[in-house]
Amino acid sequence: PRSTLFPYTTLFRSTASSSLGNAANNLELLYTFNDYARVAQFIRRNPELIDPLIECYIKAEEYFDTSIGLRLDLLLDPDNEEPRLFLLILTDLPVADARKRLRRLDEDWWITRTGGTLGKLSIDVEYL
Repeated sequence: PRSTLFPYTTLFRSTASSSLGNAANNLELLYTFNDYARVAQFIRRNPELIDPLIECYIKAEEYFDTSIGLRLDLLLDPDNEEPRLFLLILTDLPVADARKRLRRLDEDWWITRTGGTLGKLSIDVEYL
């Protein structure tokens, strides 16, 4: 089924791609940024993340009740000290249910979509 946000995200895509400088501002309409300056700078340096982030918003809506929210957080990967953007799905679901939904999201979609984002973007859940 097509997301109820389809017309909005189509418009958003055309706006975001027209000006890289506005991409972070536009993504802020979809996500909460943990540290706006750092996250926005990372997105500007990695514009290939814009479309996957829009798609992730739609997919999170399909697999989770996203009315609680979605957050972007930039953390250092302990293995290689490189920054990695985490898309955190905020949830109050029981842990087992949330992990099951995340696993389905990974298997159904994210694993096949990670091509250009490998090492730069990860999806996880944060329990409230």
